[in-house]
This record gives sequence, C-alpha cells and structure tokens, in this order.
Amino acid sequence: MKNLILLLTLLACVLGVRAAPKAPDPVFAQITDDPQLPRVLLIGDSVSCGYTLAVRKELAGQANVHRPAANCGSTKIGLRDLDVTVNDLWAFATPQLDKLQQPGNPHFTSKGSEVLAHEIAQIILTALNRKTSRKSKVRKETP
Repeated sequence: MKNLILLLTLLACVLGVRAAPKAPDPVFAQITDDPQLPRVLLIGDSVSCGYTLAVRKELAGQANVHRPAANCGSTKIGLRDLDVTVNDLWAFATPQLDKLQQPGNPHFTSKGSEVLAHEIAQIILTALNRKTSRKSKVRKETP
C-alpha cells in the first residue's frame, strides 16, 4: 500500500498534476477608497491578518483600511523605516490571553481577533478624531 501511494505521488509530480489554486485571501485584497474618508494602514504579522477584516467592518463608512498584500512579519521589521506611533496591543491582550488566544499557539481565536479588532478600531477612531479636531482648530484660528 505504501508503495502504491509513493508511486501515485511520483506519477502526479511527473505529470505536473497540481492541486487546484487556492482562492485569494480577502485579507490581502485591495480595497476601493472612498475619497471622502481618511486612509488607515495596518502593518503587521499573522496576528494582524486575523483582525484586518473585522477592523475594516467596524470602520466601514469611517475610514479606508488598507494593509500590504503580504504578512509583514514582526512589528520591528515592518516599522523599522517608518516614523509612526506604535500601539502596544500586546499590553492590552496579555491579561486576557486565556480567553483570546489559541491554547499553545501564538495566534488568537476568532473571538480573540474580534476583540483585538475592536480595540484597534477604537484606537484608530481616537487618532482620527484628534486629527480632525486639530484641523478645525487651525481653521478657526486662520483669519
């Protein structure tokens, strides 16, 4: 039986039989911007891939949420050349890991990713509101 499986595997390789291509991951899909909304860029590893769609959903109609079309690896790698503020999502998640994270795995459960997405969305909204209020102050002060 093992020989038959090995023979079929080798035959498939020789004939070039391949598995059907996987559907593209919607996390990496390009989005169409609403020009009336601010743009937000999520940069991160596989954990951020887990909450990207939920963040987009939560911020629908409030921000255009983009991400690179790849897993960016660790935050240190993704941000080494950018001058941006980094939010410590790990500090938020650590007290709740037993409820949010997959056991024995660095990734989060679906519910855990939703909780992280909500936290990220709130941080983004706060930052966008600060930016908007600064712009309105500048407009009021300008004669």
